[in-house]
Amino acid sequence: MARIFLCYASEDRQQIEEIYQRFRALEWQPWMDKVDLLPGQRWQQEIPRALKASDFILIFFSRNSVAKRSYVQREFKLVLETIRKVNLPVTFYQRRRCRYNTDQRL
Repeated sequence: MARIFLCYASEDRQQIEEIYQRFRALEWQPWMDKVDLLPGQRWQQEIPRALKASDFILIFFSRNSVAKRSYVQREFKLVLETIRKVNLPVTFYQRRRCRYNTDQRL
């Protein structure tokens, strides 16, 4: 059963929840913070733990995620750091056309 970490901007939550449910219907194990992070758990510990336990990481780029200066950027950075430490397959998905400045620092 594939464990998949979903990385996204909070504004895209509704669309990502639909994808989450599709993965569940396939009997895969997606991990989404708004669904799988339990009250009282410390996200600073649980997100890295979920990343390391994943078989795949799926990063959703959207106009929201590339334009924001918030937690999603820190999560992107955390994902990249985890990838460097643990050899995980990563897929980038662009929901709609969006511009990302490659000179931009995460």
